[in-house]
Amino acid sequence: MKSFTLFKLFLLAIFVISVKANTKDQVNAKLPIAGGGFKVWLNEVKGYDKNDAAKGYAGILGEVVTSIRISGGTAYRVHLLNEKKWLGKIKANNQTDPNGYAGAQNGKAIDAFVVGGGVEYAAHIKGGGWLDPVTGYNLTDPKNGYAGIFGKPIDAIMIKGRTYAVSYNDVSKATNKCAVEGGTCMNPKDCKGTVLTGLCPGGADNKCCVPEEPVNDNATEGSTDPTIEDPSNASKLNAFGFLAFMLMIMALF
Repeated sequence: MKSFTLFKLFLLAIFVISVKANTKDQVNAKLPIAGGGFKVWLNEVKGYDKNDAAKGYAGILGEVVTSIRISGGTAYRVHLLNEKKWLGKIKANNQTDPNGYAGAQNGKAIDAFVVGGGVEYAAHIKGGGWLDPVTGYNLTDPKNGYAGIFGKPIDAIMIKGRTYAVSYNDVSKATNKCAVEGGTCMNPKDCKGTVLTGLCPGGADNKCCVPEEPVNDNATEGSTDPTIEDPSNASKLNAFGFLAFMLMIMALF
């Protein structure tokens, strides 16, 4: 009886692990960025359900969104957290095209986004919760013109009636975290841009300087490297999780 109980617990553990892996490892592509990190694109989703981590929204809670791409052909834009500015509008949906997604080349943190076409969309604040959905397209209307709160990074998004995806930055093996942010270590007095702390060695005279991000009303800076490393095992994980679940059910009877 004891061994039978342990066997059931073992199957349950496998199922839980596989489900968590399905949620987090739905990686579509990893694009190298400066500093030794990666911009990690997650698989596209079509859902609109904050309770469905696999298909109801795009993003991994806790991982800051650094780029967004959306189907539908209507304009969308993102607001950069550190630069405190909106990037240019995008209408395409292509993660390997510099004009195919909204976001910076190195994948900078985003704190708000806006989608045209009158669709309903929402943002999840890192360390917080889901904000109320909005339907507007107005960069100066924080109530219904865009999703997000300036100064608070977002880690997930939902868009009704669209196919969409997000990226986050994997800097776990980065050798230069300032470069990952698109900056250079220097004396902050000489910086013509945004100064970030905690990314450069030394004292107060050596900080990370991120230059101003160029803005183009017809396009925004994006990844120019078409090389894609595809480590996705989502389909295998889904099958494995289902098999483990069925074995667990059978073991209970």
